[in-house]
Amino acid sequence: MVGEWKGNYTGADQSQLGFYYLTLKQEGEKVTGEYFNPRAGAQRRPIKREVSGTFKDGVFGWGNVRGTVAGDSMTGSFPAQAGQILNFTAIRTKK
Repeated sequence: MVGEWKGNYTGADQSQLGFYYLTLKQEGEKVTGEYFNPRAGAQRRPIKREVSGTFKDGVFGWGNVRGTVAGDSMTGSFPAQAGQILNFTAIRTKK
């Protein structure tokens, strides 16, 4: 889990909706770091959020976000504010 990740998320029709960056640290099962989305929400404004989650048995959990990690890639889903489920992928770009 440790490192810098670049990802994107897609809608139910698999259309790409945006991209994001994660910078993560890990101590035991605890994962901390920062989420940055340069064009988030309807206003397409940058947002940064603190990450405080877990990583256990290959699964990263942070709030409602759940991702399966295999090597330097991650896939998962999360519920969007409008209620739909969005899918995401991420690639670790730096350890």
